[in-house]
Amino acid sequence: MGRRGRRIAGAALVERVRRRTAGGVGERQRELGRRGSQVLPGHVSVVRRQGNESMMTNRSELLDVVYRFYPRGVQKIQRIHVPPNAPVYEDTEEHRRLVEAVDRGRAEYPTWKAMIRRLKDRYRLQNESVHLLAGGSDPAYSARIYRPKDLEPVPSLSSRASLSFHVSLLGPYYGVHSRGEPDEMPAAVAGEIEATYPGYQPIPPELGNEVVPDVDVDGVSMGEATIYVCLLSVVWTWADP
Repeated sequence: MGRRGRRIAGAALVERVRRRTAGGVGERQRELGRRGSQVLPGHVSVVRRQGNESMMTNRSELLDVVYRFYPRGVQKIQRIHVPPNAPVYEDTEEHRRLVEAVDRGRAEYPTWKAMIRRLKDRYRLQNESVHLLAGGSDPAYSARIYRPKDLEPVPSLSSRASLSFHVSLLGPYYGVHSRGEPDEMPAAVAGEIEATYPGYQPIPPELGNEVVPDVDVDGVSMGEATIYVCLLSVVWTWADP
């Protein structure tokens, strides 16, 4: 495919993402209805495709992923502060899986880096995942984008990005968190993510903002972490909704 063909294909993908995002939960529910699926109160589902197969992202699935990587009811306390024979966070099978997932993320970092370079050609972007190469253990790749208004009246240390985005290392999920005036940027970033990571889907706020009361995550207290924080990192809070 030539350069012009790639531009056309990329624009089409962005438009599909924009339409899906604009549709919201109502559109997802209509899609489920067309497929003969029932949406129960309090049980939000997202339809996604993998090849020719329709797949579902729902609350139960996301919690299964959370509990696969975070032990229930075990606080992140150093061994010297834990009574003899009591469970230690770092010894759990869940934490071992998290470490392995982050190690895979380091090995696959060039894919993320290439995507970041493409987005840097279009936006004022700050990559927040370089520290993974130095031993960091975030559950996702993360970056933020500064819109022109974020830097007014002049760029300073108090300037705050109005958009952040994250690609999970724990499952096929991503998030784009934006505040401020609506524009094409969230859909464009989502389109780039989906082109780079085929099969990855956004976690909708109806699910992502749910608190997981029995896991301990860096940066928040036990019982305060949301699904977004568990799967996409505490830096989800960089951009206020």
